[in-house]
Amino acid sequence: SIIKKIVAISHPGQKLAYLRKVDPYAFEELILTLLQRRGFVIARNKRYSGDGGIDGRFEYNKATWLIQAKRYSHRIKQEHVSDFAEVLINRGCNGIFVHTGRTPDSVRNFVENHAPNSIVIISGNRLLNLFDSSIKQTF
Repeated sequence: SIIKKIVAISHPGQKLAYLRKVDPYAFEELILTLLQRRGFVIARNKRYSGDGGIDGRFEYNKATWLIQAKRYSHRIKQEHVSDFAEVLINRGCNGIFVHTGRTPDSVRNFVENHAPNSIVIISGNRLLNLFDSSIKQTF
């Protein structure tokens, strides 16, 4: 499984490089499974495409959280995050944007200025921490 493969790789950069090559649908499912293993009750979508960018959802602290997982090779695109923010606003939800790429300052600034309490970006070491069940994850 992908989880066993990631755990077996010792270098964080190699783990991320491997995740960047995983099938996009397998990556979505992987993220939902990792969150489920942490105790979140995940509602999965019925299909992978045509999902409006939402890969799953869960309830946490009396709020609905939507999940979007993107497998990138390079920097993430601001329009993907702003489109996700628009969905969150329209649905009155919070969201987790999980990705394998790099987060440019423009995206960090967008989240900080437009959705500071509603979008959590998970990438890099924070993404790799999802594989370690001993690390407490909060949103």
